[in-house]
Amino acid sequence: MNQDSEALFIEIGASDIKRIAKGLQDHYAAEEHKEYPLWALSRAVRSWLVRRADSFTEDVVDRLTTPGRDEAREFKSLLNESLENAQTAKTAAAATPDSSVFTGFRPFSHERLGAMALYIAEKGKDIYKTKLNKLLFYSDFINFHLYGHSISGAKYIHVPFGPVPEQYGTALEQLAKAGRVKLLPAGRQSFLLKPTDSHDEKFELEPEELATIDWVLEKYGSLSSVEISELSHNEKAYKYTRPGEEIAYRYAAFFENLPKKLND
Repeated sequence: MNQDSEALFIEIGASDIKRIAKGLQDHYAAEEHKEYPLWALSRAVRSWLVRRADSFTEDVVDRLTTPGRDEAREFKSLLNESLENAQTAKTAAAATPDSSVFTGFRPFSHERLGAMALYIAEKGKDIYKTKLNKLLFYSDFINFHLYGHSISGAKYIHVPFGPVPEQYGTALEQLAKAGRVKLLPAGRQSFLLKPTDSHDEKFELEPEELATIDWVLEKYGSLSSVEISELSHNEKAYKYTRPGEEIAYRYAAFFENLPKKLND
């Protein structure tokens, strides 16, 4: 598999593979009376897609630049749309100070980011590093959408596994040193966040902020790290920023799921 086809394959989500495999399983059961296991069908679908990706990428430049081709016109339209969305984000960023648009109109606080992580560890389930970062992202950005300010004031950065708060490592280290959480090793470059029995119940957050996190946990708390990471990749906040860029909080308005005012 060459580099281009591998990149194309990565964009195909696990849920899409599973959906295709389930459709094939139903077909073979009805038409051929054969029961193929989902794991075998999923593996075959992946292999088939990779082969098609290899053949597709060979002439992709010609397909997207030949005048008169529907594919070329569609690609040009998508390109212009991407540029327009990027310009909109830059215009929004220029309209306010850097410390406002990228921190949610709030000074950054290690204590508040730590309080968010502690609350999520206490109320959530299977809180691994990747999952924690995405729950923090949705909580901060949705609170900004609802009330005009973030919870922590953290800047979120576009990285390969989705948006990540820039200072989350220091905040977690402070919680661990204070004996409020344990960071349990869980595979390569990962950990499981567990609250200790000795921590108090003071989360140092406002009631409406806790309500925002509760909504996020109810909506996304049962997802695995892979599932919530894929979900964040589909948000415009991630799609229309580049690796290493800070993500403007105004992208929250375009989230796939948004609650109404939680204190109504």
